[in-house]
Amino acid sequence: VVAIAGGGRKAPAIDAVLRSGLVTSLVTDTAAADQLLAAAPPPRPALDRADPDEPGDA
Repeated sequence: VVAIAGGGRKAPAIDAVLRSGLVTSLVTDTAAADQLLAAAPPPRPALDRADPDEPGDA
């Protein structure tokens, strides 16, 4: 399902639709995108994992 929506004031509705899992693609404008990104949780730090194929990383 492709959703098309724009405008900063529609960001909460866009967020709800995206969280529903029904939408696979979103076409929006920068105002809505900025609002959605500002409300997003901060990214989780990457785990520092050793490469099992590299010698000495075990």
